[in-house]
Amino acid sequence: MRFFVKVSLDTATTNEAIKNNKLGETMNQIMGDLQPEAAYFIAEDGGRTALLFVNMESNADLVNVVEPWWLSFNAKVEITPAMNGEDLEKAGPAFGAIVEKYG
Repeated sequence: MRFFVKVSLDTATTNEAIKNNKLGETMNQIMGDLQPEAAYFIAEDGGRTALLFVNMESNADLVNVVEPWWLSFNAKVEITPAMNGEDLEKAGPAFGAIVEKYG
């Protein structure tokens, strides 16, 4: 299942990683393990933020997604289920049944 993952990196922890020349190595390890479908890095609310789309096969995969960020960057991690166009198309028939039942 696809999830949108928003990672807000702790500034002090990330600054230390930069000063110790560990930011790139650590990010490459995490990104290599997660293999996101898409990844973007932005400044949000005055801090460093990563926006990722990742696939998880089971709830147990949650540990693999969040723990590296928490342990490496003391990050805040938010996870939201997400669909692409193909997923939405597959869900389409359910809309009619839901509208009929609840609409």
